[in-house]
Amino acid sequence: MNAELPQKIFTCHEGAIVDMDNATWGPFIATLGKAGQLHVYNYLEKKLILEHKFNDTGSQIVWFPCHVEATGSTLACAFQSGIVRIITVAISTANFVNNIKGDYVRLIQVMKPHKTAIMAMSSNPSYSLLVTGGEDSTIFSFAITMTETYPVIVPIGFITVPSGVTCLTWKPQYETTLLIGCLQGECVEVTLPNMPRPYTISSYELVECQLKAFKFNSVKSIIRRELIRLNRKRERKEKEAKRRDELMQLVADASEMEIDEESPFDVEEDEEPLPQIYVPEIPNKVLIAQYINHNIIWLSMAGFDAGYMYEYPSPEMTEIIGTEPVRSIIIYDADDTEIRSCLF
Repeated sequence: MNAELPQKIFTCHEGAIVDMDNATWGPFIATLGKAGQLHVYNYLEKKLILEHKFNDTGSQIVWFPCHVEATGSTLACAFQSGIVRIITVAISTANFVNNIKGDYVRLIQVMKPHKTAIMAMSSNPSYSLLVTGGEDSTIFSFAITMTETYPVIVPIGFITVPSGVTCLTWKPQYETTLLIGCLQGECVEVTLPNMPRPYTISSYELVECQLKAFKFNSVKSIIRRELIRLNRKRERKEKEAKRRDELMQLVADASEMEIDEESPFDVEEDEEPLPQIYVPEIPNKVLIAQYINHNIIWLSMAGFDAGYMYEYPSPEMTEIIGTEPVRSIIIYDADDTEIRSCLF
């Protein structure tokens, strides 16, 4: 009996997929792997149409829409080396030709805005700015500019934030106002310039940008302690009500029996002391920092503080923001689950 030769079923990433983005003009989605592989899929036909390998560790990807570049074939890829690569991809050709290894990718531009890994990258709603956030506690801003052929990114400058960048969110109806989540629980709101500033000739540091910052303070242990206290109080009241009902029944059954009308209602039991308040020695990172409306920000935290949405006022609405959230909302059935994505 002759065994058939093994056949390749499909091609996939070598390791974790670190980011993805979609084309606004067709059924295509691009994924970037930690191992540096770029894949583009036609999701209607459910097939991989191209594969490209970067000699770098992948981190973030942004697909520019057609109003930035008419063919919609330009992507920005960020890496843990601190490098951003702007590439163009022959999507239509790759979709037509049944060869995922074809030569479809062209490098347009290479920039290195960060000393260490790029942890976040985002463009503003109009795609006039591209912003990267690094492990090196800096935010670098670029103007997206169209040339005769393809778009390029023009350095505007950088700001320094309290710790490594973990997430970026643009403020609704504000083209250049950015909310930045950081590694040690800080949040920073800043309005960035939309073009290079004259004073950045000798240094790219945007010294005129005014940062509004606050730091998350862990309250999960306090919430849990209060829930235990309230639960014990409820159980105690239920026991008292039950004993009262039993007493009333006893009185009805034996009307001549003398009963102390006060002590039977008291439920005195030895209770365990309430748990000690715990605050993580190393602050947890911000996973999501999102505007709910113009005045309110919600945070999702990593580690011990996971499983809740924490509400803060927008830095624009108050000069001083307290470290504790004004409201904490538990997410059903996710008490210790890190929430990394949500949609309102």
